[in-house]
Amino acid sequence: MLSITTYKELYQISPVKAREKLISIYNRTKNMRKTAKILSCSVSTVSKFVNRAINKQTLENLSRAPKNPKRSITDEILKILKEERIKTNLGRRRLTRHLKEQFSIIISDNTTAYWLRRLNLARPCKQRARYKGVSYYNLPKLKPLQHWQIDTKDIRDSKTLPKEVYRHLIREKLPRYQFTAIDVKTRIKLLAYAYNLNRTNGIAFIKLIINWLRANGLKEHIKFAFGYVSYFNTVRPHYGKHMNGLTPWLMLHKLNPVIPQSICYMPPLILDFVSSSDLFIKEESCKQFATFRGVRDVFDTYLQIKIK
Repeated sequence: MLSITTYKELYQISPVKAREKLISIYNRTKNMRKTAKILSCSVSTVSKFVNRAINKQTLENLSRAPKNPKRSITDEILKILKEERIKTNLGRRRLTRHLKEQFSIIISDNTTAYWLRRLNLARPCKQRARYKGVSYYNLPKLKPLQHWQIDTKDIRDSKTLPKEVYRHLIREKLPRYQFTAIDVKTRIKLLAYAYNLNRTNGIAFIKLIINWLRANGLKEHIKFAFGYVSYFNTVRPHYGKHMNGLTPWLMLHKLNPVIPQSICYMPPLILDFVSSSDLFIKEESCKQFATFRGVRDVFDTYLQIKIK
């Protein structure tokens, strides 16, 4: 044995002396594994300091701080990040976007996530179950505004709403159910409200969606399916598959610039009143509905129909 003192013991006395001893043993053995075995250390430790000696670099301890600290931000930005996180409760992506739009602070999503963890403001990550089923949509070949998902939602949910909001819904006798239609390709969302959850309102909502699309110049065949997505059309960015942070309207405009933005603003009507109107459900109402221009005209024309 060339040595009976381990590298760790020598390091506690003097790091530089320990590395000099390591290099001298390596010069005798000319083998990194044997040197590591003699000093009871790892081969990577031997390789690291032998290479330093060959390149005539220092054997002193070097700083472990990153040479290019991309996650380093000023105390002022850190304060704003913390305040906005507490105020808005946004996730890392939307918080990054919020800081850029409201405060002109440009940082990456990973930097935001890093500081949220450091500040103990990160949400606990839930492991999602992996779905190995077939895909129902061929998104690259799917055309915009052709395939729609329809679903209903009970707005009066005491488990998710604040108590004061829940009481307000009951006190003001507001509609309880929300009917939602969302385009699979662009995530454009249209919605309406109803006091009753029944087949008549469901048919009325589908007819309403078809008429609205026809009124905005869509002449292609429309398909319907069931599901639920809850993202806004023109403001809130969408981070789903193929969306890349675009809003549904921007995605639609990118795929088909001819379609007007007004298609995103179908008025959320009370379906109980709409479904009771025979004119509104009949196919010939499409011709009258196609003459509507803008949300205000939709309301005015609908009120005229009800009065007559």
